[in-house]
Amino acid sequence: MNILLVCKSLPHHYQGGIQTHTWQLAAHLKERGNQVTLLVAGSWKAKEKRYTLEGREIIELPYLPLRHAPFFPVFLEELSFNMAARNWISHHHAEYDIIHLQGRSGFMSLKQSIKTPFVNTFHGLIHLENSKSKINMNMAKRVHQFWASYFEKRSLRYSNACIAVSQEMLKSMVEVCPKATERCYVISNGVNTPENLEAVEHYNNLVFVGRLDAIKGLHCLLNAIPYFDDDIVVTIIGEGSERKSIEQRIQDEKWNNRVKLLGNLQNEQVLQEIQKSYALVLPSFYETQGIVLLEANANGKPVVATRVGGILEVVKDGYNGFLFEPNDSKALAEKVNLLFQNPDLAQIMGENGRQWVLQKYSWSSIAAATELVYTQILEQNKVNYSSKAELLVSFPQKYAEMLSA
Repeated sequence: MNILLVCKSLPHHYQGGIQTHTWQLAAHLKERGNQVTLLVAGSWKAKEKRYTLEGREIIELPYLPLRHAPFFPVFLEELSFNMAARNWISHHHAEYDIIHLQGRSGFMSLKQSIKTPFVNTFHGLIHLENSKSKINMNMAKRVHQFWASYFEKRSLRYSNACIAVSQEMLKSMVEVCPKATERCYVISNGVNTPENLEAVEHYNNLVFVGRLDAIKGLHCLLNAIPYFDDDIVVTIIGEGSERKSIEQRIQDEKWNNRVKLLGNLQNEQVLQEIQKSYALVLPSFYETQGIVLLEANANGKPVVATRVGGILEVVKDGYNGFLFEPNDSKALAEKVNLLFQNPDLAQIMGENGRQWVLQKYSWSSIAAATELVYTQILEQNKVNYSSKAELLVSFPQKYAEMLSA
């Protein structure tokens, strides 16, 4: 198959769950014999740029970046890229067998006179992200949410297939568009698992990886620090709107020796920091899956996370990590201290998590499941199925057979 993956930004420009998912999916789909091209955002000053990076074919599409616009920056940024992507796809869609959109990247292309099938992977829904983070919904955020929600519904209605990264995500998608039920599949994010881990060493670093946004619950983590064992050092990796307030809190509390704020790092550096930790913490108010939890488990590290959303599908409380209620700083501190003070327990939970990831979240199986969706869509276009539901019912059976083979 000739596949086009659309994702506004990728790891060589920006760190994030959607970007990492797309980057890895491209590589593993190619390993399965497919031709894969990534359509991403490029410089507005340059022409369309095509090149190969780490074995991946990439097309950088020029668009006008408006992330620093004085009014409605997020809305204008997404609108600018999506208009550029729509125009490009309208001229080049016939070159591909499948067009796979990631999140809100490229979703303005739907409902055009395009015969190439569309697949859209949903990593989150804007109204849920905003409501769960309890942020102040100013005019800019309201405009962005209204626009994004409109096109999310269009994607659910007009995509040939919609992929949810978790059962939690699927439930939310069906609530927004019940008619999409028979075109929805659940395929989780995958994780790279090192073949061999280095000798176990008990570190004193507790690591957080993610956007520095309100929904990630970072102030719950900061509020827990006074209850932490004095030897624990908190390492925070990521960038976002909460950075300035976090920096101010560190300065006010004189935590320069207790909290390291590292900003965005490359994938290899992130994994190094995880490997140099004794556990990973994710105090989010909402997650559709929480891929960073799987990455920590893949590297033999236990996790401490909130009892919300898709996290419940990847963390078994007391097995590969601990769960606590959202915004409960004392409970967070209790779990963090327990793992730090009991290295053997942390090691056992980390190994449990590693086996859990190997069993359910390897990229080879995720890519195979995604390819199976592509294949069935193309088959559906050739064969007159008695109902679309027949296509959905056949997927779990074929996927199970594939994994057991």
